[in-house]
Amino acid sequence: MVVNATLTNSGLIDLSTNQTTFGLFLTVNSGTLVNLPTGTISTIGPANSIARTITATLDNQGTIETTINPLTINGGAGASTNSGTVRLIGGGLTWNHTGAGSLTNTDTFDIGAGRTLAFSGGTLHQNTDAPVGDGAVTFSGMTVNLGSDWNTTAAFTQATDTTFHGPGLFFNAAGRHVLLYNGTINAAVQNSGLIEVRDISGANRSFLNAGVTNASGATLLVRAVNAFSAAANLTIDGTLTNHGTIQLSGQ
Repeated sequence: MVVNATLTNSGLIDLSTNQTTFGLFLTVNSGTLVNLPTGTISTIGPANSIARTITATLDNQGTIETTINPLTINGGAGASTNSGTVRLIGGGLTWNHTGAGSLTNTDTFDIGAGRTLAFSGGTLHQNTDAPVGDGAVTFSGMTVNLGSDWNTTAAFTQATDTTFHGPGLFFNAAGRHVLLYNGTINAAVQNSGLIEVRDISGANRSFLNAGVTNASGATLLVRAVNAFSAAANLTIDGTLTNHGTIQLSGQ
């Protein structure tokens, strides 16, 4: 389905199919997909591997939920916003941007256990410190601006070729795992869990440029992986205060 103007939804947009051959594609050209507070965009089911893809600049004021199946949103170079709820229940969500494309979030990402919210490209303006659930968050090839503190309540966070900027704090909670591949954090880091730095190419470098506090019981791990024939490299530009464990390791 292609809409060549703005699409405003106050009801239900249901991306579901029984067939297993053709994907489901909703494209909004020359306008914005506006999901009002009463609106829901959902991948209801039944469960299958068919692609469900929305290509649009998105203004979500309501609910986006992956009830059963995964969803891909291609935001392109547009400026998308989320002031509603993005809820991952039965499938993951991949949200892509290109070039100057961006997503400004002021409300809720609710990631269920075992689900992944994957951001790629463009810029995420994270302007809320609301918890993100128990699943996983990945960032790839992008910039993240922390207007508020980032609290990694997600069980696993991976940042690849990604740069974080303050003024918000990057806080990794106890029992949580952050993995950096060629990642840069230009914000103060407080670690109460595990922050791990790896290199899979031999050319990657990770940087923590605004100081690090490693709490009691926390681990800052720099790990070389023999399978990739790559050393791990971490530069900390600022004060490092350690109350936990700093581990330099190989496997």
